[in-house]
Amino acid sequence: MMLPSRGQSVADELLMDYQGYLQTDGYAGYDPVCARNRLRHVGCFAHARQKFDESLKVQHNSNGTKAGKASKGLIYIQQLYRIEKQIQHLDAAARYQKRQQQAVPLLNEI
Repeated sequence: MMLPSRGQSVADELLMDYQGYLQTDGYAGYDPVCARNRLRHVGCFAHARQKFDESLKVQHNSNGTKAGKASKGLIYIQQLYRIEKQIQHLDAAARYQKRQQQAVPLLNEI
């Protein structure tokens, strides 16, 4: 039995009739299927956070400070995570409402 892979044929088969958003880790192998199916390829804050963290480490090593855009980005993501933790017990409609009230303003600042 052959295990699924991240190969193009697997993505094509899995996403053949799908429309909408495709959230991935940024792997470029999904770009062709997104283009063909007109999918909106989006990332996640876990991977964005990782990049901000890497930038902060480089920034800290080069100038000895933790201030800057990378630090600010990490703070925004931490606030978004906090919102998600606070609303995890709510039903989908209530979570949506809370995200609109609390997360959207943060996302607009980012």
